[in-house]
Amino acid sequence: MEFDFVKPAPKKKTYTNLNKITVEGGDRIVATIIDLVIFAGIIGIFLAIFFDKLIILDEWLFLFLFFAFGIIIDTIFSFLIPVYTKGQTIGKKITGIRIISNNGEYVSITQLFVRDIVYSIPSLFFGVPVLGRIMELIMGGLSFLSLYYIFNDVHHQAVHDKFAGVYVVYNHRYIMYRKERNQPML
Repeated sequence: MEFDFVKPAPKKKTYTNLNKITVEGGDRIVATIIDLVIFAGIIGIFLAIFFDKLIILDEWLFLFLFFAFGIIIDTIFSFLIPVYTKGQTIGKKITGIRIISNNGEYVSITQLFVRDIVYSIPSLFFGVPVLGRIMELIMGGLSFLSLYYIFNDVHHQAVHDKFAGVYVVYNHRYIMYRKERNQPML
């Protein structure tokens, strides 16, 4: 008597659990480095073009204009581009990751704003005697805590992600996650 054993079909990978699609620390750091290099390049180009015109200004006016330009570029990079791309900076797009809401939906404008403001508010006080030094210590602490969390937290959330209620996820896994729920990719 001969038996034919049929191999069971391989199990399809499912992403019903958001924990399985969150990005670990290394990929997040690579995306951040890409964003920082692009940001620094834009600042460098700005200085190369306008430095000779700006240097003749009063020192405080020069610093104000430089600071204002930096805020504008940072706002474009960390807020407006992710709003337009539904959660991706240029670095995140290149590395294939994105920011989503902790309920699995696309990240909201409010969440992106909160995520960005957690680090932006303390930096406004840099250079202010005593208060600026306190804010530098707070920023340093938040940065180290975030670094710890993106490698050790179950959801790999940094401090600003926890405040905003968002996850950073692998985009291809997020697409599968949405397909499993019959949610369209917009």
